[in-house]
Amino acid sequence: MPQGPPAKYTYSALNDPSVEIRVLELQPGVEPDPIHCSLIPVHLGSEGITYEAVSYTWGAEEASCSIRIGNPTFPVRPNLMAALKRLRKPDSARRLWVDAVCINQDDIPERHAQVRMMLPIFQTATRVVVWLGEVTDDSHVAMHPFGFMHNFHAFTFELWEAALSPSSQWWQAFAKLIGWPWWRRTWVIREVVAAEAVLVLCGPEGLPWERLAFNLAQLTVTMHHLGGKAPLRLDADTSDIAAFRQQYQSDQWQRRGLLKTLSKFRSWQATDARDKVYGLLGLAAADAGGDRSGL
Repeated sequence: MPQGPPAKYTYSALNDPSVEIRVLELQPGVEPDPIHCSLIPVHLGSEGITYEAVSYTWGAEEASCSIRIGNPTFPVRPNLMAALKRLRKPDSARRLWVDAVCINQDDIPERHAQVRMMLPIFQTATRVVVWLGEVTDDSHVAMHPFGFMHNFHAFTFELWEAALSPSSQWWQAFAKLIGWPWWRRTWVIREVVAAEAVLVLCGPEGLPWERLAFNLAQLTVTMHHLGGKAPLRLDADTSDIAAFRQQYQSDQWQRRGLLKTLSKFRSWQATDARDKVYGLLGLAAADAGGDRSGL
């Protein structure tokens, strides 16, 4: 007798969504194996819990892909599906926190409670993995080990001469990559700024956040000095998140007021305008009126 399609996944309620989270355990596999995983409830304050938190954009596409949580299926959007395939290990499980799966999005009280926990969720993670997306628009050129993102000082004088043309493949790829949606979403500010460590992935390529931030800073200075000869202008917002993270991680960090923080990142985007406030709560001081300094 033929079997019907697998059942859809049904969440088990968290005992206390204000202190508990679910961790996604991604089972090992390789292409074309389907994505198999399980959800494990954990108390965020417990000792010894380890997981990586994933920073990514949901994308405008419908949830047209499916993963398996146990045997039941769970719908996910294409960008998350690509991230899970990239993050899956061939021979061992990997524990991740991914908002679209680890939070029951249909349970409004749980979702609100978990949103209030976002800062400690990303602070507690052993590492935050930034998923920019799959290789497209020549992004492999920008993320190449000798590209702008990876190694600014690897460029020789001859390469600079060739690359300074705005039509250069180097600049075209770089400009497109830093124009991707991840770089302008309000929520990612908190995810990156408070993280213990950050790894940035684009397709098969990856590099530590600090290296990327250093190279972006060097490029910003270089473009400023080049003036009218610069092949493109780097938006200050691109490097603001790196500067904010460096300040936040400093021993001398003093939280700025919410009003100043909101003003600094006012051009960053959110689907719901209220998220432009919620996304920065915890990174700013409660007393916005008493703040007289800039970020």
